[in-house]
Amino acid sequence: MSVSRTISLVVGVLVVVTSSACASGGVAIPPGGDALPPCKPQRIDVTDLESIGEPGCDLVGSQLGLPSGDHIEVPGVGVTSGQQDDPPDGPEVVVVNWGVPGLGVAVVVDGRLADVWSSSPEARDLTDAALSADGVDG
Repeated sequence: MSVSRTISLVVGVLVVVTSSACASGGVAIPPGGDALPPCKPQRIDVTDLESIGEPGCDLVGSQLGLPSGDHIEVPGVGVTSGQQDDPPDGPEVVVVNWGVPGLGVAVVVDGRLADVWSSSPEARDLTDAALSADGVDG
């Protein structure tokens, strides 16, 4: 996927996550994320996220490699970011930094979940709940 635009989603679009409150639909950041030390920035293939598990540090600034060959930067804990090809209709890649449980990455096409990767089962459950709350069909 060739990324034509990068979108930082902090309020109101697709998934909203804050470190001290609930995300849309009531999905809250698990406790402890704000106390995580930063990880050394790294390149991580999204298909390898599951093998990382709970990272024990904040992956902010790391680069996620997508199957398309594109890369997307990991936002800080409690922040969601996304990239969309040909807005508003193209596929969107959404990255959620859940803190302690790690990352959730989803590809949404036409309001439907096309693919999802996560670093832990808890990050997957949180990502699924947040996407569902925002009307993304799984």
